This record gives sequence, C-alpha cells and structure tokens, in this order.
Amino acid sequence: MKTSISTSVFPQETSLGEIAAASAGAGFDALELVIGGPGISSRDATQDPCGELARLVADSGLSLSGLAMEATAETHLGSNDLAARQRAHDETLQALDRAAWLGAGTLLITPAVVRGQNTSGPFVRYQDAYARSVDSLSRLRFSAQERGVSIACRADAGFLLSPPEMRAFIDRINSPFVGACLTIGKQAATCSADWILTLGFRLTCLHVTDSGSADWAVVRSALERVRYEGFFTALGTGDPRTLRARLEPFQCPGHFLDRSSLR
Repeated sequence: MKTSISTSVFPQETSLGEIAAASAGAGFDALELVIGGPGISSRDATQDPCGELARLVADSGLSLSGLAMEATAETHLGSNDLAARQRAHDETLQALDRAAWLGAGTLLITPAVVRGQNTSGPFVRYQDAYARSVDSLSRLRFSAQERGVSIACRADAGFLLSPPEMRAFIDRINSPFVGACLTIGKQAATCSADWILTLGFRLTCLHVTDSGSADWAVVRSALERVRYEGFFTALGTGDPRTLRARLEPFQCPGHFLDRSSLR
C-alpha cells in the first residue's frame, strides 16, 4: 500500500519543509500538494521554484503522489461563461506543467461545479456542464499525454454523482491519461466497493476521509479485483499519525479474491 497525505491537512502557514518532516515521521510515503494551499503558492508557476519544491520533498524521503487544483463556482470547465471556461482550461494547462516540473504523475481536478456547497453561485444546467467538461478534457488529454501527467477527475460539487455516470464520463474522453479519483468516506462509504468495481481500470487515485463506515474486507476485495496500484491519500483534519492509522484498513493481505475469476 502506497500512502500519501494531502497538504490541505496542515495549517496554511505551515512550510513545505515542516509538512514533509511531519508526514515522513508519521510513516507516509508521499505528499499530495494543493495549489494555493500550505507549501505551494499560486505563484509557484515556473519551472525553477517547482524543481526546488520537488527536491525539498525528496530530501525528506518522500515522493509526490499528485498535485490538486480547486475549482470555484465562477471558474470551471463547465461554466456558462465562455471566458470563465477558457480561464479554467488555461489554469488546468498551467497546472499540468507544474505537475510535470514537480515530478507528480497526477493532476486532480473538479471538472465542473453544478452547485456550491451552500447552493450559491451561478446556476449551470447539469447536461451543459457535462458536455462542456467532456469537450475541454477531450482537448486537454493531449496536453496531459505530452507531459506524462494523468488527470484525475473528482466527483464533487454536485457533479458526477454515480458510478455509471463517472464511468461514462471518463469513457467519453477516451484517454489513458484521464481517469477518476474516488473519495472514500465522502461518496457513500457504504457503496465504495460498487464505485471501485464500476470504475475498474479508470480509477486513478483514492482519497480517504473516513475509515469507520464501510465493510473494509469488501472494499479491499474490490481494490484487488481491479488491481488498483495507486496511492491512498489521507484527507481531513487531525494529527498526521492519526490520519496514517486511518489508512490501515486498506492493507490488502491478498486472500480476498480468487484471481482465477479474472481469467
């Protein structure tokens, strides 16, 4: 099991050096950086600063599992406003560059915002957000491939709400460089196994916000069945050691699946 922790766990004022030291001390293997969050500012958008950040993390004995960018209700790939969609496209392209410079193999995005957490923000029809996001990602997939960085789409902000819909969305884009990120503990932990089995090879990364509300034997079996080999990234709040312990139920001893069923 490859474990990672998001820098969003730490207070904004925490330096990347402090984050890396605390994460390594807690037993994590990698960091997931968040653009504009602790450790990496929205201004670190050129190659040299990104290279320095990557070396700092490597010196702590960690790798980088990914780079995450946040969508807003005003700027996302599914926006009604053409200029806002273009900004979101350009920011995603810039983030792909940063991920490549950092040596992070995955860029996590929220393709569209259909509603904010408090239902505020511009109203966007679901079918329009879907079509626009597919169109934009169908162009961005080539940029991702050129940089060797996979785009992982999160089901969030009222968008991509079921396993079959996420699977169909990824298949419409039709690229090995565009996949899905599943958040266990947020997207109905009790049916996480269904999400995993439905997404299959499209599952690029896993976020974990809770480890107490699912049948972990079933979840582990599903992960083995789809041969998931990506990172398990801890989100939430709390001490890094506590968050690392939250990932323990995902340890896969290897006896949950009769592999002959995969032949």
